[in-house]
Amino acid sequence: YGVDVKIWGTEVLPAPTHLSLEKQAELWVKGSVKAFAEGAAAIKYPYVFEEDGELLQAFKVMASLLRGFKDVEKLSEGCYRFEVGGSSVYVAWGSGGLPSEASGEVYVVDMYGNVERRDSSTIQLSDRPIYVFKGEEIRARLPP
Repeated sequence: YGVDVKIWGTEVLPAPTHLSLEKQAELWVKGSVKAFAEGAAAIKYPYVFEEDGELLQAFKVMASLLRGFKDVEKLSEGCYRFEVGGSSVYVAWGSGGLPSEASGEVYVVDMYGNVERRDSSTIQLSDRPIYVFKGEEIRARLPP
């Protein structure tokens, strides 16, 4: 309608509760990334229960790594680039690959914040989203 307004997702449920917590976390991260790419300015985690430890951790990792992003671009199905503090953070999953600018030594972080330093040519994507970036300043954002 020609109006520039920010979209906030305030009632976003992670995923159907009959799924494992790991699958719920996976779907929640993917859905959030897709929502940001479509213009959402914020996503509110709706509730936190003790048994949702995996969901909460996935939320903390995503919020820490993508906090304050300035831009997001869908590069291909299952591959998104976020501009965070002057650095690129890629969120990727599926059968595709990483873009050429993500080549060389990179940090690879899973949904739960486990970090590896690897050559990007050795990364095999799966259904589970990963975060890929080069800068130590992004790594320092991870929750303890």
